[in-house]
Amino acid sequence: MRTSRDVAACVAVAKEVHDADGYPRFLPGDFESFLVRPDTINAWVAEEDGIVVGQVSLHRSTMREAMACASSYAGVGPENLAVVARLMVAPASRGHRIGESLLETSAEHARGLGYTPMLDVVTSSHHAIELYERCGWTRAGEVRSTLSSGATLDEFVYLCP
Repeated sequence: MRTSRDVAACVAVAKEVHDADGYPRFLPGDFESFLVRPDTINAWVAEEDGIVVGQVSLHRSTMREAMACASSYAGVGPENLAVVARLMVAPASRGHRIGESLLETSAEHARGLGYTPMLDVVTSSHHAIELYERCGWTRAGEVRSTLSSGATLDEFVYLCP
């Protein structure tokens, strides 16, 4: 589980991921507020040799359009969904199944709470999309979401198998 002591290390990982991959595409404020949100159900970190190298969160919601797509595809109300979000692995630590482990941990936790796990991802995030599809997640659809700034995001919506 992620603790308040892990947040600074998670921010450092987020900055590395942003520099390497451009994720998040639009940063609302600072990295800490991007990672630590009030609708977080839970969050986890991955460590190598005691150093945080990845993190994932489970949220109650995401973009309205993605929630509607997942809800419709799964045949459940949005209140029955939990969103796997903020999945990041430091570039130097990739290829060690850390992303798979974080994805599985968050999805299992969601299922254990009675939620259907879902996620949304920008269509240009090819490495993330490869991970989700390799792990058997089902693409429920594609949506265009509009941020409060007026910018738009084209996203794929996935449901956990």
